[in-house]
Amino acid sequence: MYKVFYDDRLFAFIANLEELPAITAFQIYSYRSQKQIEMLSRCFKEKDKSYDIYLICHGRQAEAFQHFLSLFQQAETAGGVVFDQLKRVLFIYRNDKWDLPKGHIDPGETREQCALREVEEETGLKGLQLAQPLTVSWHMYVLRGAYYIKKNNWYLMRADSNQDLLPEQDEGISNARWVKISEVNNYLSASYRSINESISPVLDGLGDIS
Repeated sequence: MYKVFYDDRLFAFIANLEELPAITAFQIYSYRSQKQIEMLSRCFKEKDKSYDIYLICHGRQAEAFQHFLSLFQQAETAGGVVFDQLKRVLFIYRNDKWDLPKGHIDPGETREQCALREVEEETGLKGLQLAQPLTVSWHMYVLRGAYYIKKNNWYLMRADSNQDLLPEQDEGISNARWVKISEVNNYLSASYRSINESISPVLDGLGDIS
């Protein structure tokens, strides 16, 4: 399954009806052609729409998703899901939402290098250790009238929390906080849907972080 988020809405490319959610407001389509995807992408851009779009691709999810991507300008970021020695998760508060640290990949920089740099810049943490890649999420945004699809690469990191957190206020970050794993869902529910639905299953799957 491929998922693209736009604010609180979702465009999902699924294999069959079994991948549909139990409860949500959505419209279902069966993949027929590239022109159909172009039509659905225009619907997805309309902010007055309140429903999700599910496209049943019958095994052709990658093909349909790649054509969808080709309709937009591209951007790519990397960031971290950071745990400390007490198994708490690091959150930042930016633009009235709880979020995770991430940022755009600079020319010549690897995704891993970007993820480490952005977490350090946005939170002030030193001595970060990159453990493993976690997941990739996608979301759409508008910049100066142009629509972009952003690919977000997420990495599991570890850090020592015996140091001050220094939110990067120039980037609109007003707070940074270590959150107990038992309270993480409260912060995810106050975050972007793309963060909540992409990261929450990953955290559940990590089990006991060592």
